[in-house]
Amino acid sequence: MDHAPTVLERCRPAATPWPEDTDALARLADALGDAEVVREELACGAPLTRRERTERTWPAIATWLTHAEPFARQARAATPRPRAALDVAAPPRALPPSRPAPRR
Repeated sequence: MDHAPTVLERCRPAATPWPEDTDALARLADALGDAEVVREELACGAPLTRRERTERTWPAIATWLTHAEPFARQARAATPRPRAALDVAAPPRALPPSRPAPRR
């Protein structure tokens, strides 16, 4: 719940070979929103029993389990690629000899 919103925002299924993942990502975002409501209620001191909490959060968990593959695929596609290292064709040239600093 902490990192998924940011990852979902970065996903651009239309720009990947899997544009059909758009619906799965929308379902995941909705499920995340539902679970966040429960989390906020608990943080505000809402008296939810363990059973109520489970009943309200399990649909979100089931959605995430169902759509884990499209999410992982899109998250990998949204991950910035590291820049390639510069090729070193020749070693750097040595600096010219320096003169000693004048004494004062």
